[in-house]
Amino acid sequence: AGAGAVWSQARTFSPLVRDDVAKDVITIGLIGHPNVGKSSLLNGVMGRKVVSVSRTPGHTKHFQTIFLSSKVRLCDCPGLVFPSLVDRQLQILSGMFPIAQVREPYSAVGYLASRSPIVPLLRLKHPSSGEPGHAHHQAGGGGFKELVECEPWTAWDICDAWAEQRGYRTSRAARLDTYRAANSILRMALEGKISMFFVPPNYCKNKGYWESLPEVKEMIELQRVGMVDSGQ
Repeated sequence: AGAGAVWSQARTFSPLVRDDVAKDVITIGLIGHPNVGKSSLLNGVMGRKVVSVSRTPGHTKHFQTIFLSSKVRLCDCPGLVFPSLVDRQLQILSGMFPIAQVREPYSAVGYLASRSPIVPLLRLKHPSSGEPGHAHHQAGGGGFKELVECEPWTAWDICDAWAEQRGYRTSRAARLDTYRAANSILRMALEGKISMFFVPPNYCKNKGYWESLPEVKEMIELQRVGMVDSGQ
């Protein structure tokens, strides 16, 4: 659908170009955050692979131009990131920053844990007590605020508990590989296995209205049917 829309718009602009001036070409640029599918859209519009794509953010390194027709030129460029507007933690969790290049992943894990119920989802046991983490979550602000009933959980505790559960150990000292566990959690969030979301502004005030919309009820029913079909 996206490729077809671009092609249709490009064809409407083509007649605007003067035929007597060969250098006049309509240029359509593809811009956006890293890893959102700019290069994939370009390949879809062309109907074949003309530019390289990858799941790794920042794969496109250079400005690239492809002629869709003699009068229409498409431009693909590297992803744009505005650090002053988007926190580094959110960049990582949104797929805008390569996880392999993250030197300190624990802040991003803490950012995720403060907005998503990681402890009960992963059924983690607190490193100090060895008991399963019991937590309830209260909606508010930008997402979920974790209220832990037993031991307080830090980002390091979560990574330690996940490393223990998955058997991640360092090769030499056989200690818990907390760094590997942190990267594992971030990759699960990036793949959608752990969901993080933000509620719209003033959502809590008008929560009853939004939940009463027919579209929301339809989505809830579809989710219920999906869970039944999958045996959950």
